Amino acid sequence: MGKAFPSLQPPPRLRPGRVFRYPFERGTPPQRPRFMAVSSLAGGSGVAGSTNPDAGPVAATVQYVIDGDTIRIAPILWRDRKTYVCVRFETISAPEIGARAECHQEAMLAEQAKNHLAREVGPGDTVTLFRARPGRYPGRLIAEVRSAFGTMLATSLLRANLAVPFNPRRRPNWCAQ
Repeated sequence: MGKAFPSLQPPPRLRPGRVFRYPFERGTPPQRPRFMAVSSLAGGSGVAGSTNPDAGPVAATVQYVIDGDTIRIAPILWRDRKTYVCVRFETISAPEIGARAECHQEAMLAEQAKNHLAREVGPGDTVTLFRARPGRYPGRLIAEVRSAFGTMLATSLLRANLAVPFNPRRRPNWCAQ
């Protein structure tokens, strides 16, 4: 490699007991991770990174709607020091979208649920997360989500018959409806 990128060169051979540090590492102490604070809309202690498991409501900014029961939010650093970018609604199950749909009817219902949710919250809107906890998949929180007006988004989908109450033991059969 050339001299233009010294940090990309492999480390030189060292004498036993010596530790190689790249030039950009010399003289810089290790940095502690920085936490991104997310304030609560209700004025509570909704700061991400809090050690209290019941830290209260946490505000998040919607980037887009993924499907009927999942939204993508601006990244937040949670109390387990992991970054979360998706939120799944805690109390409902909506039809699967795209290739995960088992039939054409489920795919159509999924599009309707997604469009209904997109009318409720859009990019840049603020939502409040209640009882948020890490989900089964990396980067996903499970939470009760309310719009800036206080509307529970899951209830809105249930009233429109685009979702059913969540049952962890049984996946709903959207094709039989």
